[in-house]
Amino acid sequence: MYAGFGDGLIMQWEISKIIEDKKSQPIRPLIGHINKINHMLFENNTLFSASQDCTLRLWNVDSEVCIRIFKFQDPIMYTCYHAEYNFLFTGCWDKQVRAIDLKTGEIDRAFVASKDAVKCLHLYDKWLFVGGMDPVIRAFDLTSGNVVTYEGHSSWVMQMKVWASVNDQGDIKHQWLFSSSDDGTIRVWDIKTQLCLDELIGHKSGVTCMSFTQN
Repeated sequence: MYAGFGDGLIMQWEISKIIEDKKSQPIRPLIGHINKINHMLFENNTLFSASQDCTLRLWNVDSEVCIRIFKFQDPIMYTCYHAEYNFLFTGCWDKQVRAIDLKTGEIDRAFVASKDAVKCLHLYDKWLFVGGMDPVIRAFDLTSGNVVTYEGHSSWVMQMKVWASVNDQGDIKHQWLFSSSDDGTIRVWDIKTQLCLDELIGHKSGVTCMSFTQN
């Protein structure tokens, strides 16, 4: 298990020792960032860490060594991995999304994806969903370049996830986008029509994260 901290440290623990000892100490820190860790992602034995220090670092988790650093002008808020392209998408404080080709280490494409800072990304099928301080969610079709919007939140979009339901034959029946916001709500959207189907109300403050489990 990895945890990122406000001072830039990334600490790791062994889950088995936490369960056995209940007082497990972290193993070793991954040292390199000098400011807050905004997001971490684990893919293919590589840990990706995005930081307020305007860098994205790639760590080999076996050797615990930083194997590559990408430097930007603004803080990097979020990352997501596209396995088919072997691209790492980054959402940045400068309103841009960048697609890094992990094979070459070059930025394949960069585009302004929001009217304000980008705080979260979500990949589903051919769509890249972008949210942040602009309450409008934008979905970019990675094959055609088309853009659709989901409008309804009144404050920052903090996280997005897609839930797809299937029938007995394994065919997709419905595809819903869930979005949590600093406005205290979670909204449920029909991906095809961009219509808001439901608004989940109850929190007294912003909803920063969500998770699905067993329906």
